[in-house]
Parts: sequence; C-alpha cells; structure tokens
Amino acid sequence: YSRDSHGSRFIQFKMETAVDAEKQLLVDEVLEEAVSLASHPFGNYVIQNFLLHATPEQRYSIACTFHGHMIKLSTQAHGCR
Repeated sequence: YSRDSHGSRFIQFKMETAVDAEKQLLVDEVLEEAVSLASHPFGNYVIQNFLLHATPEQRYSIACTFHGHMIKLSTQAHGCR
C-alpha cells in the first residue's frame, strides 16, 4: 500500500485518525520496510506522516530503524526530505 499514491494517502489518513493502539499496529507493519519506504517516491510521505503523528515511543522506534542508513538516505532524492 505505501508504495502507490492511493495506498500512501490511505495509510497517512489512517495514521492521522487512529488512536494510539491502532497507530502501534500501523507502525509495527511499516517498521520492517521503513528504510526502503523513506527513499521511495510515495513511501517517504508515509514515513514523514508517521513521524508527525506517532507517539514519542513510536517515533523513537522509527528513528532507530534509520541507524546506520543516514548517509545512504541523505544522498537519495526522496530519502532526504
């Protein structure tokens, strides 16, 4: 879902309207692919949205997935937004 325009928007909307328990389910689902989504044309919007609307603990989990990948992401057009 996160890799096409309609799915990306749908997931972002769900994150914006979810309660904390639902947000955790969404974060858990995206966490394994967070690095590749961050550099994807549509997936990067999902990651940005999750960082805006997640709980502090969820933001920390997402940020930890980027450990060791920052140089790679910073050199990609979609990864450095």
